[in-house]
Amino acid sequence: MGNRVYPGIMVWDADSDVISNFNFLTGMTDQQQYEANANASSLAASKRPNTAVARKIEQEQIRYRLPDYLPGFHCWDSNDSRYLICEANHRKPNTGPNYLLSIFVTSEDGLHMQDLQLKSRNSEILLGCTVPYIYFIRSDNDENDISNNEMNIGNLLLRQIFRQFIGLENSDPTTNEVC
Repeated sequence: MGNRVYPGIMVWDADSDVISNFNFLTGMTDQQQYEANANASSLAASKRPNTAVARKIEQEQIRYRLPDYLPGFHCWDSNDSRYLICEANHRKPNTGPNYLLSIFVTSEDGLHMQDLQLKSRNSEILLGCTVPYIYFIRSDNDENDISNNEMNIGNLLLRQIFRQFIGLENSDPTTNEVC
């Protein structure tokens, strides 16, 4: 295998003793891959058109397919252990944007992709997350490039709001938990 890195992220659920994974090359979780394979087999046998479920799987797959990316730093939300953030870093540094994948993980349903957003170019290293914020070590970029959903904390840290929580950052914890 050499120095190759698996192009995805694996999560072990200690309660069910099951490993789930998301593959950057296919843009699918293991459960989605299983469903896609089963659907393809039944379509081939029946020669019926794609179902709504198959179209939804295809849309998710296209959205999250990152063939030129590898997993980077990742962290669990400090308040909700079901929420995972994983960097998707371009295989060739400085040739493309990097992304943040937010993933919801449960014993019952495995991995559910929540969102894919660009990683701020003002951020360097993912440190942690506490909904609605993601924390990074700040890069050496010019401070004037800070966007509306970012805030410098001292000289070294950057706090960014999760895209799906913009506008809710001042909400009470109960509202954030529901979202």
